[in-house]
Amino acid sequence: MQGFIHTSEVVYEEITFNLETLEQVVNHGHTMNEMAKRLSSNQIQRVVIFITNHSDEDRGDLFVSPGSCATVAEVSESWPL
Repeated sequence: MQGFIHTSEVVYEEITFNLETLEQVVNHGHTMNEMAKRLSSNQIQRVVIFITNHSDEDRGDLFVSPGSCATVAEVSESWPL
């Protein structure tokens, strides 16, 4: 994207997560809310979000925490927090 957008106009946020415990799920929710507040406090005209996630190589289930995966349906049903 640097070829199209000057670096002074880009805000990069990287948020890693581990949803193994309820406390970690709640903390992740707070982290996401804080990021949304930071983004909305600026005069940002566009937001592009890239979400990457690991998945189980055999089943394709989504990474939740080390040694734990969930189906897309299970993850979708867990929202909102």
